[in-house]
Amino acid sequence: MIPSSSIAVALMSSTPWWVLPSGRIRPAWWLAVAPGLIWVDYAAGPDTPLPAVYVLPVCVAAWYSGQRAALALAIAVPVAHLTFALTLWGPPAALGWGVATATLRAAVVAFIALVFARQSEHERQLRRDLERRHALQLRAEQLRVVQVTMRTVQDIVNNCLNQLQLLRLDAERHVSAESVKLFDQAIKEAAAQLKALGDLEAYAEKQMEIGTALDIGEIGSTGH
Repeated sequence: MIPSSSIAVALMSSTPWWVLPSGRIRPAWWLAVAPGLIWVDYAAGPDTPLPAVYVLPVCVAAWYSGQRAALALAIAVPVAHLTFALTLWGPPAALGWGVATATLRAAVVAFIALVFARQSEHERQLRRDLERRHALQLRAEQLRVVQVTMRTVQDIVNNCLNQLQLLRLDAERHVSAESVKLFDQAIKEAAAQLKALGDLEAYAEKQMEIGTALDIGEIGSTGH
């Protein structure tokens, strides 16, 4: 049986060191982060270069919340910067250069956001595939254990049934033919059900009065 920790080990071995841990953040949370980023940009003034404090939240948003939240952040801060330049700080001497700079900043950060978002989706798909493969392998291992166990049980019970056949020969002279027929039918049904368990190809469960049991269908069941 494959231990659960093998999923994490396999995933870590195929993941670059710089990849962030998996998880999800509701996009609505970035509505609270955006005003903080805009305030930092305003406090830094009109001549600040592209700051790391702006790029990092966009990358985190792309990784944990998807493309839309990241693109919204990537565009909102440059637009706010340009708005501050035109209203509060006073128009720059080269207005066209200021607009071009803000546009370039938004485009570069948006491109980074798209790359991170695509990588994030790739990692999530990889994890889903690995978990699905693990589930299939685990189910196959469960089925193999059931088959091995039930074939052992089948061998033990068949030996017991063979001994009961000797009792049947002695009982024929003392019980009715109907009782002998019911005895033979019960042995036949038990043998058929044990064989079905030993040859089980799909692991399925069903609820019985005694609790949860393997579902082998209606093999060997006949009305009396």
